[in-house]
Amino acid sequence: MRFALLMPAAGSGVRLGAGTPKALLEMAGVPMFVWAVRSFVAFADCVEAVIAAPPDSVNAFQERVGKFFPKTNVQVVSGGSTRQQSVSLALRELRTDCEAVAIHDAARPLVSFELIQRVLDGLTDDVAAVVPGIPVADTLKRIGGRPPSIVATIDRQDLLAIQTPQVVRREIGVEAHRMAEETQFAATDDVALIEHFDLGETRVVEGDPRNFKITTQEDLDRARVLLERR
Repeated sequence: MRFALLMPAAGSGVRLGAGTPKALLEMAGVPMFVWAVRSFVAFADCVEAVIAAPPDSVNAFQERVGKFFPKTNVQVVSGGSTRQQSVSLALRELRTDCEAVAIHDAARPLVSFELIQRVLDGLTDDVAAVVPGIPVADTLKRIGGRPPSIVATIDRQDLLAIQTPQVVRREIGVEAHRMAEETQFAATDDVALIEHFDLGETRVVEGDPRNFKITTQEDLDRARVLLERR
């Protein structure tokens, strides 16, 4: 199945105290986003990669793409102010025919070949999208009021923490983002759009705890150690 990688990479890295976009931070001598892109373009069926970068950093991303992917179909486009906008913009810029898109956060550089393959394999003819998920380990509480107090304990038995890559049939992804723009509906991930507009079934496969999202300095330090061991 031919697929394209769409990578929202417009995060500013404010929580990391970085003076540069988070996806450009180096890890074992390689920019964060490059680690993730490498894992996808290693697949023969990955026909294109589109990276949605901060508008003022497009040139910096293009320089890295030229250095690390000189002979690969990887392009950089200007991202939006939200993740959803960045994915929508990347989707519009696809230049190659493909059946599906794999949407993956630039801030998850430790994605494995095995996880990508597992998600791709899950996209059978009867489903619209596939996501990886891992069990929730912590006890979850609903809070309310000011100052906040516990209102209820959430049963975590049927809950999963959802990761990326999220693999979506291309035509369904296009329709989901079109409808979201028309209705001004906003969500934190792409399958939420598919759910909201009832565009098909989203299947869940086993995720990977090592595929964590880098949001804090502690996450960054941990990822650097793991990547240096590769």
